[in-house]
Amino acid sequence: MVYRMIDYWGLLKSKYQLPVRQFVIFIGSGQPKMSTVLAEDGNYFQFQLINITQFDYLRFLSSDNPEEVILAVLSDFGKEKPEQALSQIIHRLEETTTDQRTFQKHLRQLRILSKLRKLDLKFDDIIQNMAKYIDAENDYLVINAKSKFVENLLQKLNLSLEQIADLAGVSVDFVKKIQQKLTANQ
Repeated sequence: MVYRMIDYWGLLKSKYQLPVRQFVIFIGSGQPKMSTVLAEDGNYFQFQLINITQFDYLRFLSSDNPEEVILAVLSDFGKEKPEQALSQIIHRLEETTTDQRTFQKHLRQLRILSKLRKLDLKFDDIIQNMAKYIDAENDYLVINAKSKFVENLLQKLNLSLEQIADLAGVSVDFVKKIQQKLTANQ
């Protein structure tokens, strides 16, 4: 990492001719083991390493910026149960987001980051129990699940397109698109 940071420093310094301060934010579990200093052949280089898991999640949760609130999932929950902390993060995102589309985007980002802490299943459980957070018409996971369900019905049962649409709770056009995709892949 130290060599990559030296490269970045050189590129930024030569392009902008401004002072460059570099930070690496560590989001892994445990303590980081990477070197942050290179002292070799009379040269010295150093960057700052920030371990986000050392910050209390309430620090991020108190922000009015939803992008910062999302980072709470990577920080230290202290004695708080992960499910409770995730619920608080989701609630705070709802408070700090102005419209439903942006809120859905932040939920997708939160889900991705929750995977880094192996909290994605807990996240999914919380979201499923909070129907108001799911925009089933446009949610990627819901659409993906319906697509797979329709695929299975098309491949394994001899049903009409209308019957499949009725069983899956989708439109006949949706079923036709899946059928065309299956036909193209064969």
